Amino acid sequence: MLNAIYQNENIGIMNDAKKSDHQLAQVLKSKKNEIIDLWRKKVREINPAARKKSEPALIDSLPIFIDEIINTLINPKSKEKLISSIV
Repeated sequence: MLNAIYQNENIGIMNDAKKSDHQLAQVLKSKKNEIIDLWRKKVREINPAARKKSEPALIDSLPIFIDEIINTLINPKSKEKLISSIV
């Protein structure tokens, strides 16, 4: 009986974690452009050399990276792909 309760609790925790991951993914999707704009502004603020860079050079692969995080949150199987792209 305790084992059944433990398994039910774990399933609840897993469902909550999945729900949280999906909520975070939705926030990232909806705020992606704002995140990129903030990144661009802060980098130019902090790094004078960045002020001379073109927009595409400054942003570089940030949009792709955000998309990979979103995909990983929605589909945990892609986690290994994201980790290997960082390392």
